[in-house]
Amino acid sequence: MKSTIISLSLISVIVITSLAAPILPLSYLKIAAAEKIDFEKEIDYGFINKTHSFDFWYVSLNTLDTRVLFLSMYSVFFPSPIQFFLGQYYRTVSGSEIFIGNTLIGFEIFEDLNNNSILDADFSDGFNKTVDEVRYIFILNASKYVSLTVPQKRNTSGIVHYVWGIRYEGIQGIIEEVTEKEPSSWIIDPISGEQYPSFFEVLCEAYISFLEFKFNYWIQNNISYLKLSMDLGEFSCNASISFNNLSLSFLFATSTLVKENYTINVIDGNKTHVSENITRISEADVEVANVTAFKFIFNSSYVLNELKREYKAVTVRYDVYLLPGDEIYWANDLMTNCEETLKNYLESASPSLSKDMDLRVQSSRLVYRVTFPIWNNKPLSYDPLYIAYIAPSKENMTGQILKKYGSLLVTLIGAIIFILAVVHQIKVRRQIKTIDK
Repeated sequence: MKSTIISLSLISVIVITSLAAPILPLSYLKIAAAEKIDFEKEIDYGFINKTHSFDFWYVSLNTLDTRVLFLSMYSVFFPSPIQFFLGQYYRTVSGSEIFIGNTLIGFEIFEDLNNNSILDADFSDGFNKTVDEVRYIFILNASKYVSLTVPQKRNTSGIVHYVWGIRYEGIQGIIEEVTEKEPSSWIIDPISGEQYPSFFEVLCEAYISFLEFKFNYWIQNNISYLKLSMDLGEFSCNASISFNNLSLSFLFATSTLVKENYTINVIDGNKTHVSENITRISEADVEVANVTAFKFIFNSSYVLNELKREYKAVTVRYDVYLLPGDEIYWANDLMTNCEETLKNYLESASPSLSKDMDLRVQSSRLVYRVTFPIWNNKPLSYDPLYIAYIAPSKENMTGQILKKYGSLLVTLIGAIIFILAVVHQIKVRRQIKTIDK
């Protein structure tokens, strides 16, 4: 069979609409892209030029010696991909520098053949429809409307929260169907140059009514929390596909940059696994120097908004070699687009980490899927939580000391002022007596 080598590209168009929440106005299209991101500012956001055709809309936070960076691609001249990357840099409790990145690769539609609520698939030895459950993948492409919610500070019960978001509406993409044929085409990885067999064929042009990401970030007692809320609308396509009785999966890949050796422990209830090919998990912990540095807390439930009912979500860790080459390509395409900006980001904070940057999915030690067993093409909401254990900053330590010993300090200062006042009165009276004599 004759083989062809193909190199794919993502395209989309972004236009700004309005939301009730504060967003960038239509005039932002005239704003020139910044030369660089000001990582030293507490809050910085705007557009930074990647090439003369593409920009990133970015949100950069710098508070209590920890940094968060959000990137989403944008273009006014040419269609641009719906891609985003979320990363955090900080020092761990043991003093190690670390950068954690997390990105959504795409959506998978699967048939739960064995009713175990997870996506069972192994593409390392081809595709077998009787055991491999993936049926379609949705490749995100163009969004007719985009609303950007700029970052804001909100004070909740004395704790500062940073919130921002992005909402896509009228999303156009492609649904590809997996086939049992011998691969007739190969995909070239944009980072490694490796070739992967393609098991998917384009089935139809497809649409999603909306896709929204909302972020809420705060720090409390040397622990940072990042809440991600995801809302997904309905799928539609110009081919006769029935989504009835099919399940949905979100596929994620993570990046970890750290000089020291680290391990990722995945936890399922009370069980901890160091590594398995496919592992059901409720939490994943990144350990550096035997100290927990980061936690992924996966919500065990999701909501089908139309029905207003809550269902059980399942998160599963996979070895990367089980993934199809098509999805590895899409993930590495995103990493390639973000790499230069991320290097500049890390060089300002940690030159040593930026030199060792490796964002390939093949290098990820944590690739996971969040599956929604009951779906039937209904809009849904899901919100995981990411936790970082950070080294105390000088500002934070001062705040904690005041919080813990504030009342004692006030009492002590009051006592000192009282004593000084008494001493002063005694001196004054002695001086008056001397004058009288």
